[in-house]
Amino acid sequence: DAEHRFQMVKLALPAGSGFEVSRIEVDRDGPSYSVDTVAELQRSDPTAEYVYIIGADAILEIGTWHEPRRLLQMVDFCAVTRPGTRLTRARLEGVIGPELARKVTIIHGPGIDLSSSEIRRRVREGETIRYLVPAPVCAYIMECNLYSRAET
Repeated sequence: DAEHRFQMVKLALPAGSGFEVSRIEVDRDGPSYSVDTVAELQRSDPTAEYVYIIGADAILEIGTWHEPRRLLQMVDFCAVTRPGTRLTRARLEGVIGPELARKVTIIHGPGIDLSSSEIRRRVREGETIRYLVPAPVCAYIMECNLYSRAET
């Protein structure tokens, strides 16, 4: 549910982090496309600098998104690698072309091989997610009985 995802993102961000959570996609009727969200954010504050943070696996699939070329022209991207996904500049250029690839900063760093589907599986099977998500998010998931067998 979009409202639950919104609340968990709010809970995951520490006060003073410099990040702000937006309800644009939660409150929008119909399909929600990243290109429309970025356009709306830029209209609402044209002086702000936006960076689209995305997983390396997702940036390699951006060609399947709605208006990917326009989106890549509108905002700079930061693609963060995670275990199991090899992202090189050459591979990225092969997917989106050299011109648009210049708008993407690749961040290589240590990470854990953990996905949202793994978090949901662990909760559903009664395994702990302690230390895998921020404590307030863990508490919210348990309090709202998210991802339990009964819910799925």
